[in-house]
Amino acid sequence: MNSRDRKFWTEFLLLYRSLPAVWQIQNPDYGCRELKTAGYEQLVRKLREVEPDANRTTVVRKINSFRTNFRRDLRRRDQCSAMGEHFTSTLWYFDILSFLEDQDTGARSHRLKEQRCKGSRFSSKEEDGDELTQSPQKVIKEEFILSPVSCRSPTQSVALENNLALSSFSEIPEGKSSSFPRLSETEALSQAWGHQFEELSHGQRTIARKLISDILYYGCMEQLDPVLVGQMHQLINKAKG
Repeated sequence: MNSRDRKFWTEFLLLYRSLPAVWQIQNPDYGCRELKTAGYEQLVRKLREVEPDANRTTVVRKINSFRTNFRRDLRRRDQCSAMGEHFTSTLWYFDILSFLEDQDTGARSHRLKEQRCKGSRFSSKEEDGDELTQSPQKVIKEEFILSPVSCRSPTQSVALENNLALSSFSEIPEGKSSSFPRLSETEALSQAWGHQFEELSHGQRTIARKLISDILYYGCMEQLDPVLVGQMHQLINKAKG
């Protein structure tokens, strides 16, 4: 994968991470269909930068491929750890997706509970970005490449990286963009937030700018606390009511 492709997919995954209504089961926004739909619309717009015909289904399939490979490397890591062997992921985006590590078990429990309550065959796999059915050929290929049986050394991992990970994704056409320098995670995340900020109305931008400024200030003063997130959700919900 060249630097241009990696830059785009890094931005895509960081945008995904910034939309907890799409993936974070414990988040109060996760059960809000409107917020989830809005999140997927942002991801679709991002993907259309390189795939003009992309839609929500396309986005879900891309995310599922990332998550499937990530889960397999998690299993490899756990097996290597159990055997006391060194593990180095062959996926360049392994650390980026670390926020999903505790999500898959919760997602399965959530779906089972939902299905029992509704008494139906409904599955939220497609909405939650969980694994979709894949063709046998693709599954065999990925199982062979990402086999959890062995724990490769860092040297072997680097040698294999160019043949792994996003082999199922379309590369960005050469005409779409020129070569880009590789962005740091902070730079890519800033770009993803920038795209979201540009979609706000003038009035909402003014409010968002003030909140962001205050958050950064209190962060510099080491005064931020997770409880503030819940308090903000309560204030917003109260304002809606």
